[in-house]
Amino acid sequence: MQQIILHVKSGNEEPYQVTFTRDEEKLTILCNCPEGKQGRGCEHKIRLASNDHQMLQSPIQMKDLNEAHIWVIQSPVSDLILRMFDMHGDSEQDEEQLQKILEEIGTVMREGI
Repeated sequence: MQQIILHVKSGNEEPYQVTFTRDEEKLTILCNCPEGKQGRGCEHKIRLASNDHQMLQSPIQMKDLNEAHIWVIQSPVSDLILRMFDMHGDSEQDEEQLQKILEEIGTVMREGI
C-alpha cells in the first residue's frame, strides 16, 4: 500500500489533509474537511485530483501532488472528473446530472475502484 498525504489551504487556521491511498490497483482519496468527512467529492479532493497546485498549503509538496495525479490518471476517477469538467462548460447540461456525477466521484474516491 502506498500513501500520499497533502495539506491544502482552508479558511481555518489549520490546513485540511487530503490522503491518496493506492493499494494494488485501487485508489481512494479522502479529505478531512466537513464535506470530505461525509464522503462527498469535496472541492479539495477534486482540485487536487485534477493536479491543481494552487490548492497546496506549501509548494514543497508539488512533487507529491504530481505523483498522486499519476495515480488518478491511472484510475477510473479520471474519466468521471473529465465528464464533470465537460459538463461545467456546457450551459445546457442539467444541474441534476452534474450533481449525480459529483456524487459518483465522491463514492469512487471514498471507496476506490
